[in-house]
Amino acid sequence: MPSVNPSLPAEHGGGLPATAVITGLDVRDIRFPTSRELDGSDAMNPMPDYSAAYLTLQTSAGHRGYSLVFTIGRGTDVQAAAIKALEPLVTGVPLADVLRDLGGFYRHLVYDSRHDGSARKKAWRTWP
Repeated sequence: MPSVNPSLPAEHGGGLPATAVITGLDVRDIRFPTSRELDGSDAMNPMPDYSAAYLTLQTSAGHRGYSLVFTIGRGTDVQAAAIKALEPLVTGVPLADVLRDLGGFYRHLVYDSRHDGSARKKAWRTWP
């Protein structure tokens, strides 16, 4: 991910070492057995086991970032695998670059050139 601005304001992590990079993603599939007592059940989800894919983003400076993706149990494993699949795209990215340009970091993740257009091309080929 290219740098956008060489100076990082203090309010956006200016206290971080200039060489800090993302070193990895620790992803956990956390499950809560709420279906035992039918906590949170409704007409659409009669047996929910509320769950979360829990992410810890690790850096070379020792800083960590945390995130949760909540589900009703079904699909948590898919969410966790999808997050883990991004690890090669984020490992080694300078943290200052991420904090300086969150939109650019988002585009770096979403517009992975290895997959760009492949699904679109396959869908186009199936059109009558």
